[in-house]
Amino acid sequence: MPNQKPSTKPELRAVNGKAGKSEAYIDRPSFQVLETETVIEGRAFEPGVHYFGFDKNGRAIDVRVCNPLYVTSEVIDRDGKHSLLLEFQARDAMGRDVRKEWVMPKSCMGGFGSQMISELRDRGLDFDPGTLAEKYALEYVKQHSEPSKVARVTDQPGWHLGTCFALPNRVIGSRNVIYRKGGNDDEVYAQAGELSEWKASVGALCVDNPILILSVCCALAGPLLSKLGVTGGGVHLVGDSSTGKSLAQKVAASVWGDPESFVGSWDATKNGVEIHLYKRNHTLAALDEISRVSAKQLPGIIYMSCNGGGKISMNQEREGRAVLTWRVLILSSGEKTVAEHAALAGDTANAGAELRMIDVDAGNRKHRAFDNTHGRAGADFHSELSSYVRTRHGTAGPAFVERLTNDLEKLDLAKEFSKHQSQFETTNAQAGRVVERFAIMATAGEMAIEYGVLPWKPGAALQACKQLYGEWVARVGSGNSEDRKILTALSEYLDTYGDAKFADITFNNPANGGAHELSGYYRVEEGNRMYMLYAAALKKAVPNFGPDRVCLALKEAGALITQSDGRNQKVVSIPNKGKARMYNIDYEKVQKALEEK
Repeated sequence: MPNQKPSTKPELRAVNGKAGKSEAYIDRPSFQVLETETVIEGRAFEPGVHYFGFDKNGRAIDVRVCNPLYVTSEVIDRDGKHSLLLEFQARDAMGRDVRKEWVMPKSCMGGFGSQMISELRDRGLDFDPGTLAEKYALEYVKQHSEPSKVARVTDQPGWHLGTCFALPNRVIGSRNVIYRKGGNDDEVYAQAGELSEWKASVGALCVDNPILILSVCCALAGPLLSKLGVTGGGVHLVGDSSTGKSLAQKVAASVWGDPESFVGSWDATKNGVEIHLYKRNHTLAALDEISRVSAKQLPGIIYMSCNGGGKISMNQEREGRAVLTWRVLILSSGEKTVAEHAALAGDTANAGAELRMIDVDAGNRKHRAFDNTHGRAGADFHSELSSYVRTRHGTAGPAFVERLTNDLEKLDLAKEFSKHQSQFETTNAQAGRVVERFAIMATAGEMAIEYGVLPWKPGAALQACKQLYGEWVARVGSGNSEDRKILTALSEYLDTYGDAKFADITFNNPANGGAHELSGYYRVEEGNRMYMLYAAALKKAVPNFGPDRVCLALKEAGALITQSDGRNQKVVSIPNKGKARMYNIDYEKVQKALEEK
C-alpha cells in the first residue's frame, strides 16, 4: 500500500494480499482493513480491522479490532429512517468463512456502542478481546458513517426504484436497493435445485392440467401487476377435501420459494393477513383453507387483500405508521365457494367480493383437481409431484423476473397484455373485471414460455386460462352477478311462501284468505302469478340489498310493473281494505330472467 498522508479523519483502505504475505507501509493515525495476512513496517498482521495510532504519550500503538468489516453505504427505509449497511466476514453453520450483511440503524452507535457490538457479535463477527477493540470498533464505524453511496433499504419483496426487484436472497436489476431480512424471509424464498430440474419435474407434470397451469401463471403474474396498472385480486380453488387443490397451491408457491413455508393460512388475524400479503408483494400470496376465516369477516378481508392496503396503525408516540401496501394475486383454496362460506354468517358475499376472489372448480375434474396424471395412478401422481416441489423450488420466479428486467426498456407490456385479453369474450362490465385477471395470468404464462422458464408449448397458458374462464361463465352466467343474486333470493322467497304468506286478491275478504304474517297478495293471469309485496316483505325477501337496487334488477328483467308516473310502488286496490302502495312483480318474468342469466 502506498504511503498515506496523515489525516484527522482516516479513510477506509483495504490491503489486498498477493502471493502469501503482502507488505505495506502506513502513516498514523489511521484504520486499515487487511484482507490477508500483511507485513507492515516489518511486522506481520492478521486479516481484520486494525487501528494504527498513538497513545496519549505519543507512543505508537497497534490494535486489532475485529475481522474484516466494511461500511459500504448509507441506507434509507420506507419511513425515512437512516441506517448503515455493514458487510463483514463471519462463519456460517458449516464453519465456512462467508460475507454477511447487516443493515444497522444509526441509533445503535449511541452511547459507547454496546448495542452495535452486541448485535455484530450475535451475527458472528469476531472481536479481539479487551475494551480497546470495542472502543476502536465504534470509532471506526463512526468515522465511516457517511459513505458516498446511498441506497434504499426495504423489507418487502418486489419492484423498487422502477427497475429493481428485491428478494431476500438476491436483488435483481440494481445495487441501489438492499433487502433487510427479518423473520423467516430466507426460508420462505429459499431455493432448492436448478431451474432445469424444476422444469423437468414440476413444470412437466403441469402439462394438460389447467388447474396447475393456472396456479403457476398466477404465481408469475405478480411482477406484471404494477407494470400494467392492474390491481390485485384472487383465484379461489374450490373442491372437497383431498382433491389436490392444496397441492396446486404448493406447485404455485414452488415458483418463488419453499412451499412448506411460502403457503400461508386464512387462519390468521386481519393484521396477520396484512403482514403475509406485504411479505408476498409482487410475487404470490397462497392462503390455504378459507373455512378457517370468520364467515362474517371474509368479505371485508377479501376487499382489503385485493385492494392492496391495510389500515393505519399508531406507534408508541401516537404517530401514524406508514400503511402497509402490496400488489399481489392471491391463490386461495377451500371446500366452499366464497358465497357459500359467507352465507354461514347469515349473509351473502356481495358481487364485489366474489369478483375479486374468483371461484375455480378444482374438485370435479377427471382426476379431481387434475385432468391428466401422465400415466400414473392418482395417488402416485400426487405423491410424486409433492416430492418434487419439496426438493426443487424457488428458481422459476427469479429467472422470469431477471429476463423481464432485461427486457423492460424494449418490451411493450401493455400491448402484450392487450393481445391476450382480446382472446377472452366479455358480455358485461363484471365479466370484464374477471377477464382482466385471467388475461394477466395468461400473459405471464406465455411470456415465461417464450423466455424458456416454463417447459410448455406456446399457447398452453392462454388455453388453460380461457378454459377455466369459460367454466366460470358457464357456472355463474353471463349476466350481472348482483342482479342474479337479487332475482334468485326473490324467486326462492316466492316459491317458499307463495301460498303461506300471500293471499289471493280476488277473494271477497283477502285478509282472511289463509295467509298468516301477510307479505302481500297475488292474482293469477293466464296461469302466471302476479305478486304484490309490501315494502317490509320485499326487504325480508332480499335482505342484503336496498329496495332501489332490487327494483333496478327487476326493471332490467322486465318483471316490475310500475305506477304510471314511474314510481316503483304501484297503487293497489285491496277488497274490503282500501288502497296501498305495493311492489308489483311478474313471477314468470323473474324465472325467465334467471334462466337467461
